[in-house]
Amino acid sequence: MSSEKTEPEITTQQVIQSEVCRTPAPVRGRSMAWTVTIVFGVLILIPSMLGFVMKFGELMALTRGVSDGGFAITPVINYLLASAGFFFLLLWAALNGMFRDLERPKYLMLENEQELDSHV
Repeated sequence: MSSEKTEPEITTQQVIQSEVCRTPAPVRGRSMAWTVTIVFGVLILIPSMLGFVMKFGELMALTRGVSDGGFAITPVINYLLASAGFFFLLLWAALNGMFRDLERPKYLMLENEQELDSHV
């Protein structure tokens, strides 16, 4: 008889469940990161937006004043429509909760792989 104790074998499923059930990061750390993100967003996005609006105003003045300036409006409108479409797609995804649990898909992939491998 051996006096050594054998450790119970840990399955992949147990590891996956322990990773999924972890507690989230503290709210205090998250609020500091959120504050830094907002500050950088204000410092970068507001001047960029003002510059874009001023240049767009110049383009609109060009298309009104000169008869040859109208050629530039079509690509700009196409760009704005495509950008608005992507923005609304991002907004739709955020409102439908698609960015809430970014970790779960990788664990689902591992679960599916384990299930598929067991049928082989």
